[in-house]
Amino acid sequence: MYDYKFLVFGGTTEGRLMVEYLASKNVLIDVYVVTKYGGALLPQNENIRVYTERLDADAMIEVMTNGSYNMVIDATHPYAKDATKNIVSACINSRMEYTRLLRDKSKFAENDNIFIVDTPHEAIELLNKSEGKILFTTGSKDLKIYAEGINDKERIYARILPVSESLKLAEESGIKADKIICMQGPFSFEMNHIMLCEIGAKFMVTKEAGAVGGFLEKIEAAKRAGIITIVIGRVPEEEGLSFDAVKYMLSQRYFPEDKGIKREIYIIGIGMGNPNNLTIEAKKYIEESQVIIGARRIVEAVCEYKKPNHIAYAADDILEYVNKNIQYEKIAVVFSGDIGFYSGAKHLIPLLSEFKTYMVAGISSLEYLSSKLRMPWEDIKCVSIHGRVINLMNYVHKNRRVFVLLDEKHNVRYVCKTLIDSKMENIKMYVGERLSYADERVMSGTPEELYDLEFNKNSVVIIENTGLILGISDREYETSSSSIADSEFIRGKVPMTKAEIRTIIISKLKMSRNSVVYDIGAGTGSVTLESALQADKGQVFAFEKNPEGIELIKKNLAKFEISNVTVVEGNAEEQISKFINPTHAFIGGTDGKLSDILDILWSKNPIMRIVVTAITLETQATLLKYIEMHSDISAEIVQVAVTNINKMGKYHMPFAGNPVMIITLCKEKID
Repeated sequence: MYDYKFLVFGGTTEGRLMVEYLASKNVLIDVYVVTKYGGALLPQNENIRVYTERLDADAMIEVMTNGSYNMVIDATHPYAKDATKNIVSACINSRMEYTRLLRDKSKFAENDNIFIVDTPHEAIELLNKSEGKILFTTGSKDLKIYAEGINDKERIYARILPVSESLKLAEESGIKADKIICMQGPFSFEMNHIMLCEIGAKFMVTKEAGAVGGFLEKIEAAKRAGIITIVIGRVPEEEGLSFDAVKYMLSQRYFPEDKGIKREIYIIGIGMGNPNNLTIEAKKYIEESQVIIGARRIVEAVCEYKKPNHIAYAADDILEYVNKNIQYEKIAVVFSGDIGFYSGAKHLIPLLSEFKTYMVAGISSLEYLSSKLRMPWEDIKCVSIHGRVINLMNYVHKNRRVFVLLDEKHNVRYVCKTLIDSKMENIKMYVGERLSYADERVMSGTPEELYDLEFNKNSVVIIENTGLILGISDREYETSSSSIADSEFIRGKVPMTKAEIRTIIISKLKMSRNSVVYDIGAGTGSVTLESALQADKGQVFAFEKNPEGIELIKKNLAKFEISNVTVVEGNAEEQISKFINPTHAFIGGTDGKLSDILDILWSKNPIMRIVVTAITLETQATLLKYIEMHSDISAEIVQVAVTNINKMGKYHMPFAGNPVMIITLCKEKID
């Protein structure tokens, strides 16, 4: 009893290879070929039934209906358009699944020794303008056309299949028996070369039969023999799957034991965009690929390879296209610059475990610009504000040189303004615009000098902190530590979380440098600033409804040169849903909406970490009741009372602050 049944049409080489593959499975294969000779080339196996006959569309429908096949595989010759048309029609009428097995295309170019024509008549016209023997390897069907068109039939040699039907057509065309070569191909380069030389041919006429048809071997042999090749047309463009793609599809649906077959994906960094910057390895893999995927500008940069392409940048979109288009077993995904330098490849690679992947490095804009400036780059700090917000000034203050990737919004002017607002007088900037292209521009100057100039969005900058380089930096505080002195903040009548309490809050939040933090009831922004300095690669959102508080937060952000904070005015419970999901949150004031805000936060991120401070008994009671009603929440509660010692005349007097309850909340065990 067989697991599945397949119907295969065609006596082509790729059809025979597919039958051989299927024969190794517990399946029944019915194969229809045109000639007995084609059938004789198929493997002899008890699960293979060979039928030698031509079927019209009606006969095909009858075969399919009676056969109850799982799939029909069309492996007919690329030029057999009528046969394919009939098979497709029969599959539609009998509701049978159809798969077209394509022949791999050859790679060759027209040159002084290769002429490409559309029809046999164009080939005849060329040949009649010349002299010398001609070897026809186009098959027997069109021999009569050539024999009738060529002025001198003595020039004609024909290589045909060793079957009576082909020999009869050659004889009827008037070609002499001693000029007919009956042999089964495909032929090796050596055999083709010997045959051409033995004949003394000056021309070879052929069709582009694809790689499995021995086409390239014929082309190379003709080139070595110094003869001219005339190619009749190209393999017609058609939809279908390559041999490997059909095997992959069958393994996924019918043969789980073969799921080890893996398609190949090349992750390629192409540099800044000029094709001249492609590495030799990158060129090799792009040439071998069957389709190119990437952002529009990047795909256009490699358009000279004339490959099918698909515009996609997001990792999920790329994976979706790859999974839907199994006809491509060798896929190039191209990224700008180097794949290891702020590249979208980072998000794509973890999704490709089912594929065989090749990583191809490219030249990054950092390397390129540094070489143009003759500047070593091993000590340059690299950051990106391409589609993200970071505390740029934190990096500028701490590093001698900072390389910055930009985008359309966070552009050269944005960087200049950030530096100008921070009153950085000892700063020098280097701008690289459209690097690698013919119109590239590399400029240097101060932020004031560069601010009013127009730069293309495809620009990068290097910021040089000459104050650090010369050892004269006047930075007043270390931004990576918490607990900025209370006296450093611009104060008003709005309450502020004091330094000692802030230290505990920051330690309980346990932020990383990439955290997304909400400060709800931000007041003067003291916790906001501390969080922004901790999460210098992340983002902080300060929610405050008091206009005076909003103004104080903005002033303090300007004073401390913090640029990765978004200030949100209004009621937090109404505003939170508009912003990206947080990883951490500090709640200092909610105006009686604590439970509602907690519910909203958990809905945005069930695994986030939340720290709440409570001074009044009412707030503490609300929080304790909330914890009691939510058994999935783990809570750590501490109460802190800070007493400051102040000098009063010749005495030192203690001044006790209000006790503050600090509650850490997680929906997992608190560490």
